[in-house]
Formats: sequence, structure tokens, C-alpha cells
Amino acid sequence: MQGNHEYSPLLHSDSSSFKRGRVESMPLSDITATTYSQTISIREELKQRRYCIGVTSTLVLSLGGLIAGYGLGYSSPASEELSRDPLNSTTYPLFSSLYNLGAALGSLLTLATLNSVGRKFSLYLSLILFQIGWLLIAVVPKNPYTLIAGRVVSGVGMGLCTTVTPAYLAEISPPKLRGFYSSFFQVFIAFGIFLVYALGVSLDQLNQFESNIPYLHVGNYVYLALFIVLVITVQSALLFYLYPSPYWLLSRGLVVKSYKIFLFYWG
Repeated sequence: MQGNHEYSPLLHSDSSSFKRGRVESMPLSDITATTYSQTISIREELKQRRYCIGVTSTLVLSLGGLIAGYGLGYSSPASEELSRDPLNSTTYPLFSSLYNLGAALGSLLTLATLNSVGRKFSLYLSLILFQIGWLLIAVVPKNPYTLIAGRVVSGVGMGLCTTVTPAYLAEISPPKLRGFYSSFFQVFIAFGIFLVYALGVSLDQLNQFESNIPYLHVGNYVYLALFIVLVITVQSALLFYLYPSPYWLLSRGLVVKSYKIFLFYWG
């Protein structure tokens, strides 16, 4: 003992636990302070890790909101061209409104998929429907029947996506951050509407250039459709890396796997 300090053996040295065969000592107060500092550091590291995982997962899932909002706004910048050819003043309003009808059907489809195949695979199904619908519009742009079919199919994808994604987001979000993460989806819907309007205006500015190169001018509505096909492809690839909903796994009796995913998302 030295002075009034209590000592506890602690093996330490410049590069190992031993120094010249003798066990060195350190005050217990110093050990406690060091341990506390390390604990705080670990907690902060875990908190930052959990936050990064949560934000990244939320952004990936919220891309579905961007796709849904993009479809809602699509009929406006595409209206001038579509209402002349291949649609007309009678069929164009039908094309525009069928997206919402498809969304209603997609919401009903959720009843059959949400609990049977889970949130993640229901979202994959919505992306498949989105992809088919937008490809019909982009690849066969001069056929009014494929345009209308594509609009309906993408609408079904929208209804499925907007029902499944909020549930998925809520179930992987820590309780204290659930409201914050869930709000991203609504923000992305609004951003999707803004984005399609902005792209439509930009493409209008390029029409003069395209008029000098005829094979480039296939219609702004085709370019708009091809852009969102790219976004759907990106989300489909990123979604692969997300875990299924732990609540859904728990409902299927997969307790251990559910617990591991809870730890991954909640820390």
C-alpha cells in the first residue's frame, strides 16, 4: 500500500502484461475511471452504428415512396404528348385516372401478401409490378392499350408499396425514432411528384435540340418512364441487403432469428 490508495494487481507493460517478472499495480479509482470511459465510448459507437443502419435502411425503403409519387405526377408533364398521340382527348383522362384505380387494387392485394410472404417480399412484388408497368409504357409507347395496361399495373404496385412500406419501416425502427424514420416515406412521395415535374420541364427545354436529331425524339413521356425504371432497378438491388421484418419472423415462430435482427436494427 502507498499513501491512502487501495491497490489491485493489474498486469501491464509497454507491450505486454509483464515487466521484468513483477506484477505492477494501479489504483482502483483509475481502473474505474478507465472502465467507465471505455463503456461510454462503446455506447456512443453503438449509438452511431444503430443510427447509420436506421437511416440507410429508411432511405432504401423510402425510394418506394419516390416511385409512387413519381407515378402520381407523371400524367401532368406527359399530358401534352400523350393526349395527341397515341392517346386522344377521350382516352387520356382514362390513362391518367387508372393509376389510382390500380392503387386501390394493390391495397387489397396487401391483404393476401403482407402476412403470408412478409413485408420484404411483398415490397419486392410491388417493385416487380412497378417495373412491368413502366416498361410497358417505355418500350411500347405508341400502343394505347399497352400504355393503359402499364398504367394500371404500376398503379397496383403503388397501392401495394404504400401499404407495405410504412409497416416495414415501423417494425425495423427503434421506438424512440419510429416517427422520425416513418416520416421519410411521405417526404419521398412529395419529392417524387416534384422530381417528375422538374424532369418534364428539363426535357421540354431539350426538345429544340432533339428536333435536329429525329431518332432521339421518341417523346418526353418515354424518357420519363425510362428514368423511373432505373430507380426501381436500384431499389430492387439495395433491398436485397435488408433483413426481413423481425415482427413478421416472430409471428412465424422464428424467435432466435427475430431476436438477432432486433439487435441489428435496435442495437
